[in-house]
Amino acid sequence: MQATGVEATAYHYLGLAAYQAGRYQDAIQALKSAVLLDSDNPESYAHLGWSYVYLERCADARPAFETALALNPDLALAQEGLEACP
Repeated sequence: MQATGVEATAYHYLGLAAYQAGRYQDAIQALKSAVLLDSDNPESYAHLGWSYVYLERCADARPAFETALALNPDLALAQEGLEACP
């Protein structure tokens, strides 16, 4: 794994920790860094989308969920996110 891959993974897990703690703005910052470094991780996009949902920002969430589904059409986390933001 390259240095950027390690950094992307670190930001992904930092974002997940913030997300699980209910610190959604912190999660957004970390997950945005994760997807900038690794744009092929659908889970990062899906958790980014959910962080926006919990801040009532569906307009920002939808593109994150759509990108996650473009990368993995079977990702339930992203499918459920789109349903939460009709």
